[in-house]
Amino acid sequence: MPACGARQVRNFQALKGPGPFAEGLMPPVSGFTNGFVVQEFVPGRPVTEMELNQLLLDDIARYSAFLKRSFPACERMSFEEFHGMAARNIALGLGEDWANKAAPLERMRGVYEDFEPIELDGRMFPFEWIITPKGYRKTDCLDHHLDQFFPACQDIAWDLAMAAVEFEMNPMELNYMLSSYAAASGDTVGGERFRLHLIAYLAFRLGYSSFAAEELAATPEGPRFRSLAHRYASRLKRELLWLAD
Repeated sequence: MPACGARQVRNFQALKGPGPFAEGLMPPVSGFTNGFVVQEFVPGRPVTEMELNQLLLDDIARYSAFLKRSFPACERMSFEEFHGMAARNIALGLGEDWANKAAPLERMRGVYEDFEPIELDGRMFPFEWIITPKGYRKTDCLDHHLDQFFPACQDIAWDLAMAAVEFEMNPMELNYMLSSYAAASGDTVGGERFRLHLIAYLAFRLGYSSFAAEELAATPEGPRFRSLAHRYASRLKRELLWLAD
């Protein structure tokens, strides 16, 4: 069996056992066929960032703790590749002056390498969570670390940073999510560890959205991606100013 297939079977077995659906975090898994997980249909609708509340923050934290426990990765990309992606996208998206403000990232190799990577969710967008009669459920949750996009396997801090950005969390909501995650996992994410992955995530999404806006400029999706690129650029500038201080 190919290594990729072996991982998928292992991941499927983890989902079939006590896990996120048993805790009410995912639609129940009923099978695994032809490389796809088969899940039961659960009626519901996608949530929006405007609907963020304490219950959803707790579920994001518990789900992230499950990922941390259940899907350790054997390897990840080098710090040079990780840092290079962020630096390149900052320079292209914001200009060399802003790229210079990102120079302190180069000193964070130890922060990057001190924590074990996992097979990330990589899809912590609000619309990937649905509200159902029985509470919140996470969808589209497995094997995105194997697709053709960044970041592959990384520190769980990437997924937590992604959730913070995409749900547009304020400082109080962010601190609550990280505290709830620490209580559920025994793993504290904060300080330089969180900021490194926050800046890298914003840089990645800025590059992704800018490219998509150009390629899809003649379609209805073009303006949407352009708006997203402006949003990521604005948040990234703020984070880089704090980093430079």
